[in-house]
Amino acid sequence: MSSYAIEAQRCQAAEPDIKASSTMNLNLTFRRATIADTSTIVQIGAETFKAAFGPYHTPEDMDAYLVANFNSKIIQSLIEDVSYYFLLGFEGKKVIGDAMLRDVPPPESVSGSNPIELVRFYVIQEAIGLGYGSELMRACIEEARTMGHKTIWLDVWEKNKRAIRFYEKWGFRLVLHHHDLDG
Repeated sequence: MSSYAIEAQRCQAAEPDIKASSTMNLNLTFRRATIADTSTIVQIGAETFKAAFGPYHTPEDMDAYLVANFNSKIIQSLIEDVSYYFLLGFEGKKVIGDAMLRDVPPPESVSGSNPIELVRFYVIQEAIGLGYGSELMRACIEEARTMGHKTIWLDVWEKNKRAIRFYEKWGFRLVLHHHDLDG
């Protein structure tokens, strides 16, 4: 795993150029998730996680991970926890993605002021590459600013090259490379 961080107040300057044609027809809205959104978050999380990481794991290992991490009890407890914030992105009534922010102390390598962790950032498969991820990132940055945070940090798996390119386009920079002993 590698940890990346971005200063949220500088993010506007670091925002990538997005072709007008890719975002001009997007009718997106964002809101914080509630308990009523539990099943939606379970479904989006499991589908997007499996699409991104399934090829790197056995079906049995993937299924075990999904059962342990994307179930209603776990997601509901995270929504109820005041240190977690879920954002849902919609195009009309269709959920196109979700993100989870967590207000916890960062690793020592994250030096920006008042940091918050971007724990999960998921966009449905058919929406990847169409500007939805950028809009969701804008919403995450705005949510972090609204809560008074000036830095966003995250961990990303080094084999997830598409995610790394996306985060780097947004101005995230590598602050720590570490190996996860569990995988």
